Amino acid sequence: MEKVRPGTDAARQLDGYVMSTLFYEPSTRTRLSFEAAMAKLGGSVVSTENAREFSSVAKGETLEDTIRTVEGYSDVVVLRHYLAGSAKAAASVAAIPVLNAGDGPGQHPTQALLDVYTILREVGKVNDVRIALVGDLANGRTARSLAYLLSMYSNVKMYFVAPDVVRMGEDIKEFLDSKGVDWEEASDLKAVAAEVDVLYQTRIQKERFQDRPEDYEKARGKFIVDSKLMDILPRKSVVMHPLPRVDEITPEVDADPRAAYFRQTRNGLKRLQVTAQQTALFFGQVWPEQSSSAAGVRTAALVTALLSWQWDVVFVSSSARNVHTELLEQQGCQTFQCPPNQEAQFTQLLQKLQPRVCVFDRFYTEEAFSFRVREVMPEALLVLDMQDLHCLRKARQAAGLEGGTLLEAMTRPPKASDAALQRELASIYRSDLTLVCSPVEMALLQSLYSIPEHKLCLAPFFASTAVRVQPFGSRANFMTIGNWRHPPNRDGVQWLCRDIWPAIRQQLPDAELHIYGAYMAGDAQKYHKPAAGVCIKGFAPSLDIMQQYRVCLAPLRFGAGLKGKIVDSWAHGLPVCTTPVGAEGMFPGAESQPEGFPVFVAQATPGHTAPLHNWGLQLLQQLYGKDARLQVVKEALLTALQHMEKRRSTDYVGQMLWSQQLRATEYFSRWIELKERTVGLPSR
Repeated sequence: MEKVRPGTDAARQLDGYVMSTLFYEPSTRTRLSFEAAMAKLGGSVVSTENAREFSSVAKGETLEDTIRTVEGYSDVVVLRHYLAGSAKAAASVAAIPVLNAGDGPGQHPTQALLDVYTILREVGKVNDVRIALVGDLANGRTARSLAYLLSMYSNVKMYFVAPDVVRMGEDIKEFLDSKGVDWEEASDLKAVAAEVDVLYQTRIQKERFQDRPEDYEKARGKFIVDSKLMDILPRKSVVMHPLPRVDEITPEVDADPRAAYFRQTRNGLKRLQVTAQQTALFFGQVWPEQSSSAAGVRTAALVTALLSWQWDVVFVSSSARNVHTELLEQQGCQTFQCPPNQEAQFTQLLQKLQPRVCVFDRFYTEEAFSFRVREVMPEALLVLDMQDLHCLRKARQAAGLEGGTLLEAMTRPPKASDAALQRELASIYRSDLTLVCSPVEMALLQSLYSIPEHKLCLAPFFASTAVRVQPFGSRANFMTIGNWRHPPNRDGVQWLCRDIWPAIRQQLPDAELHIYGAYMAGDAQKYHKPAAGVCIKGFAPSLDIMQQYRVCLAPLRFGAGLKGKIVDSWAHGLPVCTTPVGAEGMFPGAESQPEGFPVFVAQATPGHTAPLHNWGLQLLQQLYGKDARLQVVKEALLTALQHMEKRRSTDYVGQMLWSQQLRATEYFSRWIELKERTVGLPSR
């Protein structure tokens, strides 16, 4: 964000947005830095600097009512209040983001952000830092928030130096203990000063001692930073202070280059730029096909969710623009077409967007793009959305071709020597977080392939139950649906038409089978045999067609992941008959036998299947409810962002795979780029 310059696109990224600053306590630096940063990013500000006296609170209005009113005028609220917990109370009733600019003696998270930023700039590191927090640690919200934030870094040592009446709260110390952070309380500031990289001084807050002035007198003036103390402080260490100061740092220290507190104040301008809307960048080999692919529907749901969480979302693909590109743009997502092997173009795009999170749709997209992201934006979180475990699907397909049964194929996971497995596991290890669709594959990755739990997030389908289900009694016939280009779907239709449907017709001679799917204009037409009750319907203009049918058949003999056709059927009150492969992971204990097809469908009368369509709706809500499942993803993303540096520092396998010697996919991509550049050059 330091690269923001007037007149650039970055300087207009908040154009049209309004920020309200509500300050119930005095502030100079925090309020002005928020307002200046908003102006530099192109937004505007409405403000009250003394809301305790000059707002409707003086008339008895509650904070909650004030927030509900102000959100009608603005897009974000910056709140400073004199009561601990006030920001949380405000956020609980707000429909827009609320930024905590200090809540009494509670927390000051945006100050902690700029403090960590200052430490990084001044000391050159945050991991392994040794810091002394000095002064009013009981009431000093800045010190409390900084302690919380520093706990996310590795090998940090904290010293708490405070008068007895304002010692660090037990809640902070217990929290640090729970995180394994090394801390100690000390009373000799000189001894501590000789050991630290950062001396973080704070003032004794007189306003917190209204009813106990004698305690204030005990605390003030006990620990002073002066020229004598600076003689002890190591040459490369710094002194920080959130300001304002009273007498805890003498003016003579200001000229010392290790006095970082005014530089720290200038960094406050970054606080809104840090907390401003962030960018999530999606990479896909193709644009997500929301109308013909369960994976496309799921990806679109993730895009929509991030937009609703106030992120900017950009989707990049090397494919030509098409109708699916337009659908993304209608959702509010920016789109770019960018070949993977054009370094200059891709680098320019990354530098322009400054993504905080990069999501790779399937492992081969991660192979093509991630190394460039790592070069240009090393601080970006790398997220792999695997959709399904591709190597597992291929291994099962191979097992089926060898003559094994469905159940035998399902119990034969890929071996360590499997090249496809090696590529996919390498992609997972290189990523900071992997979204896993199936709970079965989640368990396999952890138990058999030893992927650390924190690298995985179960992210199945995100289903809405808003579909209005038609009465079941008027339904008739059978259907199946699936993208014809997907091998498991194509094989399933072939098996269905060759072996299963004839057995069904023997028992239900008047029944019809309607087959839907995208890309069925070619060889799929040979299965169109109306005399045998089989009709190729092709692309389904809407999934509402499912409400015409009594049963969905999903005869899958190989595959992996969860099956979108099953979730879609449940959402439309349509019972499903499938195989063990189709049922795998869909609900606990899901099981089916292929020979059960004729038996089940022979009983497919309203009386037999009507109870099943209600059961499917219940499973949909319990297992795939959109709000609950997306909340899990949101929490996993935020946790991964918070702990990224710490996790990477101990991710030995992941870091090994980023080493020069093992990045074969990068060099292959570079070779393709060089080859494309030299095409057409005259031979010598």
